[in-house]
Amino acid sequence: MALHISQKNKASRRVAEKAGFKPVLKMAYVTGGTECSILYIKINPRIERLARQYGRRPIDVMNSPAGFQGMGHYLLSDGIVEFYGWPFPPFEENGRSINGFAFDDFTARINLSPKNFEPIDDDK
Repeated sequence: MALHISQKNKASRRVAEKAGFKPVLKMAYVTGGTECSILYIKINPRIERLARQYGRRPIDVMNSPAGFQGMGHYLLSDGIVEFYGWPFPPFEENGRSINGFAFDDFTARINLSPKNFEPIDDDK
């Protein structure tokens, strides 16, 4: 689960943290300016256990196909973990914000499916 909360909205941020959400990314609004939103996530406990079992960070496992039942063996592949892993530095309250389009690029990559491509006709 994920929440986008304005950096200035301290009350909502406290509620999110009390509910178990963790801040992971500071994003600049696409409209420009100095205001930012904070992305909070709450990782499924099953994903956290799987990450511990394979010595991986839960944030790198949460979007991986390894999260599906019976697919944990994918975490043995450094290439798969790198492809689906979290590409952003650890969250820092006073750190620099990232461009929101960089997050869009990441979500587009992890949602990539063979269905996104037209079939290749070898007979041509």
